[in-house]
Amino acid sequence: MKRILLLFALIVPLTGWSQNIYHLSYKLDIPIGAAGLGTLTTSYLLSRKNTPPTAAELASLDRNNIWKFDRSATERWSPHSATASDVFMYSSIAMPGLLFINKNVRRERYVSLLYAETLLLTAGVTNLVKELSHRYRPFAYNDEVADEKKMEKDATRSFFSGHTSLSASASFFMATVYADLNPDSRLKPLVWTSAAVLPAVTGLLRYFAGKHYPTDIIAGYVVGGAIGFLVPYLHKKIDSKP
Repeated sequence: MKRILLLFALIVPLTGWSQNIYHLSYKLDIPIGAAGLGTLTTSYLLSRKNTPPTAAELASLDRNNIWKFDRSATERWSPHSATASDVFMYSSIAMPGLLFINKNVRRERYVSLLYAETLLLTAGVTNLVKELSHRYRPFAYNDEVADEKKMEKDATRSFFSGHTSLSASASFFMATVYADLNPDSRLKPLVWTSAAVLPAVTGLLRYFAGKHYPTDIIAGYVVGGAIGFLVPYLHKKIDSKP
């Protein structure tokens, strides 16, 4: 999370102070901020209490107990795919910085703050669900993976995919803001297509890496995409909404 916030600080400059379609509200921003900080803090405290799996627990795992839709993930293991998924996730998080090339975005007042809220809430919700669900990652069932790797605490943080949720929230935030501030732009289809494809590719790489089940990826995509869309949408002035 610290790396994500540092990356955000480097790529997203402060916007100008001319008012446009977005606004802030105590009734909206305090709950969002509290939810983001609260879930992130709670997930951290839970992570301190949660323990890594033992050899006996790992030995009791049976891939046949996994839903058939997810089961194929237990046969996947690719460190190269894991590295590629990192690249796609951080690239997705960086991409909203490109919004400030657009003059309409530079004139907007609160884009940077809304993006910070988006990342904070996504990271908080994702990490809290991971700590509460305590789901074994697919590689924990794979005999090709070293026991040392399986016995790390991270091996029980499968649901849902954080790479996918962060990629989706950043991508859909970018597409939503661009579309809001450039309603007549011919680039909107390209921006929305990119927003849909980037987190999907990120999730697919997490599957091939043996890090997540398809249901982890779908849930991360839906949650991240919803947050990325709803944060700017809820901040739009009433007369700016369709």
